[in-house]
Amino acid sequence: MRLVPECAPYTVFVDAISKAFCATGLRVGWIVGPAPVVARMRDIIGHVGAWAPRPEQVATARWLANAAGVDAFHAEMLPAVLERLNALHDGLSALRKRGYPVDAIAPQGAIYLTARFDLIGRRAGGGKPLATNEDIRAFLLKEAGFAVVPFQAFGVREDSGWFRLSVGAVSVPEITAAMGRLEHALAPFARVGAGDRT
Repeated sequence: MRLVPECAPYTVFVDAISKAFCATGLRVGWIVGPAPVVARMRDIIGHVGAWAPRPEQVATARWLANAAGVDAFHAEMLPAVLERLNALHDGLSALRKRGYPVDAIAPQGAIYLTARFDLIGRRAGGGKPLATNEDIRAFLLKEAGFAVVPFQAFGVREDSGWFRLSVGAVSVPEITAAMGRLEHALAPFARVGAGDRT
């Protein structure tokens, strides 16, 4: 808004502590926008009957008032998040180069990476074929301890193998360890392995 102030009457900015500060699970958010739009949103949310607990709201308001603290936190957090995103992307890209059925879109901000596990219709060890994104999610969690969120959570209907991965609460060493577990779990599906497609 500082760069193009004349856009202010047409701009709505929504953010939350879970995204802006990697505070996964905390649902305290805020909005900046034209007063009539914000007033209508406030009226709607006031009738929803569900909002963040008051202590979280008070703590967030106090934290946001500490501009120097916020700046210092972001100066440390943002490069660390990018390092973790790159570690995850690089790990998945390395698996892809070695013939594993994975793909990932390069980091584009936030604390998330978009990745595809091309496992629909495939099976390992004579088990049932993986028929849905939910099957893939359960397989990755059970076999690799690797948690992913299917795109169905964001309104996508088809089972395409696309997922959202978060680096908000992990370290680079944890990502490196996860890549080893993931490689082991996906070995039956690799072009160099013994997986089969039904």
